[in-house]
Amino acid sequence: MCDNDMLSFNIQDGKAIQVFSTDVVCPFVQLATVDGQGPYADLSKETIADGVDIVLTFSEPIKATNLNTGRALLSTTNYELNQGLYNDIAVNFVGYKASNIPHTLAWNASMTALTIHIDAQYLQPASVYSVVILDGKNLKDASDNALTIGIGTQLPVSSILPGELTYECTWAVGSAQDHDDNSNTPPVVITLPVMAFTTYGVIPATKVTDLHVAPVTALSGVAQLPYELDYNDQAKLDWNAVIGAKSYNVYCRMIQWNSTACNNDPCDPQCTTTGQYHPYVFKGNVLDTSWFTNFLGQPNWIFVENDYIKIGYQCFVRGVDADGIEGPDSNIVLIEDTVNPLIDSVDPATLAMGDTLNSVQICFSEPMNEASVENATWTLSTTVWDTTTYPAPTLLDVDYWTSSSFCARFILSGPGVLTSNATAFCAANSTACNVPVLSLTAGNIVDVAGNPLVIGTNLPIMLHLVTP
Repeated sequence: MCDNDMLSFNIQDGKAIQVFSTDVVCPFVQLATVDGQGPYADLSKETIADGVDIVLTFSEPIKATNLNTGRALLSTTNYELNQGLYNDIAVNFVGYKASNIPHTLAWNASMTALTIHIDAQYLQPASVYSVVILDGKNLKDASDNALTIGIGTQLPVSSILPGELTYECTWAVGSAQDHDDNSNTPPVVITLPVMAFTTYGVIPATKVTDLHVAPVTALSGVAQLPYELDYNDQAKLDWNAVIGAKSYNVYCRMIQWNSTACNNDPCDPQCTTTGQYHPYVFKGNVLDTSWFTNFLGQPNWIFVENDYIKIGYQCFVRGVDADGIEGPDSNIVLIEDTVNPLIDSVDPATLAMGDTLNSVQICFSEPMNEASVENATWTLSTTVWDTTTYPAPTLLDVDYWTSSSFCARFILSGPGVLTSNATAFCAANSTACNVPVLSLTAGNIVDVAGNPLVIGTNLPIMLHLVTP
């Protein structure tokens, strides 16, 4: 009831509850707000039009001194070699060309809340700002306990003795703390970051309208426009820069059994309707205005699945402004195999007159639509066979497979012997010529993507006939 008097209350086990009149709790920042919002708030350009107020609320009143009131709150003061409170608080723009920001300080009547005001002229959209207390020497309570970085710790005690403290403050702001590893590293000066906030309101990213597909390496031949892309090629998305975009987000989705050419498995109901459209997936953020597809690096993200399922992709991009906010979707492009298949090889490629032929193997440049190869109308030439020993064969079966390559075997009804009389096929006195053996009379042979086989240099199938 009087200073230094102690009143004891006995309880069941005989110990006493002791109350001390000494203030042992250090002040700390209990709450920090920026324009009424919490740390890491994102303020619009309309919000910062009249500046911002960062309010620091302390756990108890701060004792007024000539170093934390009056002229000590001004940036122009040179009071006691810049030892005033203004110099203890750093308000900074964070990022490229980081710098201190002019500000003002003001206390409430009880000195429990300090308002840091930043004028609008020092605030910009799409920026980051921070408030850090560098030193707490001018932020002490009435008992001269210095400002600490947080609430302290209640210490366990085995017995209660007069004058024994049961509370310990944390590190004081501005104090130097040694490292725990006993190294020779200089002590660390403790600072207190109390607020960080961002601003937004830059020009938003506008819409990309010219997204298109381009080949990574242009192919020669008869590729279809607007781009050349084979079944195993990497593609590139390309577009022009738009206002407000600092980077671009790319989104793509996979399409299986695209309905534009989906006759590989008519029993699949998805194949005969709309195909299987997967959800769009975020593929990456790029600073450039192009993106090289990486579908081949992901399971099943290729243009042909299991050698017979057509795979396509739809993609779009969104510009991202300096605030990290996405703009509208661009136009959507379709990425798929656009290159016509070719006949790569024929086996046997060369025969001598009189050799027996039981089958012909034709290999294609890419996975083919099996039904289109096997159900087409193929015809054997009727004039190349020597019928002296065997009758002229007919085409018995066509079997397409993709075990190691994209080949079809044309099986003859019986052994066929190429005629020994080459005068009908070869020029006079010639010892070798190419003779047509197999031709296509009906049907549209396509690859898995639906691109038709190139007719002309590929058909009819020619065998190189060597004369004696």
